[in-house]
Amino acid sequence: MQVNPIIEKEIKTKMRGWKSPTLLTVYLLLLGVVVYLLFLSFGYGGRYGMPSFQPRTAVTIYVVLASFQFSLLMMIIPAITATSISGERERQTLDLMLCTDMKPVRILIGKMIVSVSHIMLLVFASFPLMAIVLMFGGITLGDIIKLYLFYALTALMISSVGTFFSTLFKKNIAAIIMTYIVLLFFTVGTLIMFLIYFSITSMSGIQQPSYGIVAAFLFSNPTFGFLSFVGGNGGFFGNAYYSLIRSGTATSWIDNFQPWMLNAFFDVIVIVLLTWLSSMKLKKG
Repeated sequence: MQVNPIIEKEIKTKMRGWKSPTLLTVYLLLLGVVVYLLFLSFGYGGRYGMPSFQPRTAVTIYVVLASFQFSLLMMIIPAITATSISGERERQTLDLMLCTDMKPVRILIGKMIVSVSHIMLLVFASFPLMAIVLMFGGITLGDIIKLYLFYALTALMISSVGTFFSTLFKKNIAAIIMTYIVLLFFTVGTLIMFLIYFSITSMSGIQQPSYGIVAAFLFSNPTFGFLSFVGGNGGFFGNAYYSLIRSGTATSWIDNFQPWMLNAFFDVIVIVLLTWLSSMKLKKG
């Protein structure tokens, strides 16, 4: 099978130098220091010996690392992907790319994958650190694998949004701003809409909305899907996840789907739709 030339060229170019290995090393060292400090904060590794280990500690470390990497995806990928096509246009190399035998959809897919490859390399390289929790229980290997697959799908969804606006606008700054606005709506806007609805229904005497209502507002919210993996395992958001979303018995068909499933289904639709729209726009120039 022929490898996408854009992917092959970009990865060879970026991985050939010293910057990528250095960045990867620094990132893993940083995560290692964070894990070590978290163990120290729980009283392990002190001069007076190590107390009996609590599995809850490993789960908390898992939640912290997972949340950090999820935040990394949400903050960095939009800025990278939103310049994938508009950057080529500003460098006046887009026309040369369109003159090749590659179809616009292959160009877009190549750009999307290349844009997220570096960040996803950092994320997947941290798997051994994340797997520390497997030694103490509380989290299974299946949970970690599902989390990383969710990372990859979320990254591609963000990449499709950024690439779409990069195709739509000629300037990098316009594409970046619009990408962040859309993602801000997905994450914060949908939550505000739900909170407004919740406050109105609370005044009407309804104390807790059903899971179906929550999902109807938040299915497009990446954080909603992410809570499937850390809900109940730490902090305010974990407690809110179980008290608000997962309480009660199933009353409709949507109750059989976890948040990450609903969000993943939305991500797939967005990826396919925006990639198609971007290719149509690219064909027209």
